[in-house]
Amino acid sequence: MHRAKCLILISIWLSVGIVSAAEKGAVSLGTDKRLAHRVTISSDTVRLAEVVKLLNSVAKADIYVQAELLRRPVAIAVNHKSVADVMENLAVLFGASWIRRDDAYILVTDEVKLQMVSAPKIQVDTQQVKQAFFRSLTPVQIARLRANVRIPFNRFSPAQRRWALILARERFLAQPQMYPSSILRGKGLELAAAVIGRVNRQGLSVPTGLIELSLVSDIITDSGTLTQDGPIADRPRVRIR
Repeated sequence: MHRAKCLILISIWLSVGIVSAAEKGAVSLGTDKRLAHRVTISSDTVRLAEVVKLLNSVAKADIYVQAELLRRPVAIAVNHKSVADVMENLAVLFGASWIRRDDAYILVTDEVKLQMVSAPKIQVDTQQVKQAFFRSLTPVQIARLRANVRIPFNRFSPAQRRWALILARERFLAQPQMYPSSILRGKGLELAAAVIGRVNRQGLSVPTGLIELSLVSDIITDSGTLTQDGPIADRPRVRIR
């Protein structure tokens, strides 16, 4: 996956005229005592992931950022400022907002936050969606999966695409720090399978007529590294007829 690399020079000082993330409608960071710890940073250009790692270690809090932002390069200079101050200014600089999930903070772009706010309030039964998706597989698709050939999103039927996007949206909005937002458009989504076998009395593996299905995508680790096969949804065993 290619990402635009934009150098953002940061000299973080409290200054009049800067609109804080709190003023943009995000959570208030100043009420969390953990974020009152002071930090001094003077470094060369580093990835945002390194800054987040430092803030985590100082505040002893779970601080994350949207996956796409992790690899963004930052030149940062901070002199004895609170972790909350740094977080608020990062939100302004990246056009983003901090949201809170339990005791964790996640920096998300305003576009993603808007999707969270505008998301339907109807509870999605992901189990039913998964079952409908996996039951819709055609004999040709099952044959491909049995041959250990993955099925990409663009080879899904229209109904399968709708189901896959529902599952991808639910997972992304629950963990925006792990998945690239491109999965909301189906990019990188694949259906994978593994044939389930059993060992017979002769010690040989024989097929059971079952396959293990998984809807997977790329994921981004805490260090900003792109890896494959992050689970979006899985149904452990599906019988092949």
